Amino acid sequence: MKTIRWNPKTGEVANFDKLLSLLEDRESTLKKIAYYIRCSNDYQVVVDYYRQKIIDHKGCVGAMVAFDNLQHLPNLMTGYKERFILSTF
Repeated sequence: MKTIRWNPKTGEVANFDKLLSLLEDRESTLKKIAYYIRCSNDYQVVVDYYRQKIIDHKGCVGAMVAFDNLQHLPNLMTGYKERFILSTF
């Protein structure tokens, strides 16, 4: 199990285990997932996860949900996260 990593100089927090468990949890909301994105690596993990779901489901319902999540995720990145993600990608 990975531990939470915190950089006191930048305030970046990374906890991939928590993020991945939220992605796998069917009850988890996209807003909750967006809350746990703390750096560009976290954002990339989420994007790669949804891209893989689209490939796995080959156009079925799961792919449509994953595509919708990819479309709406940036809208949930507010404040410093939004500026950070937009400047990073």
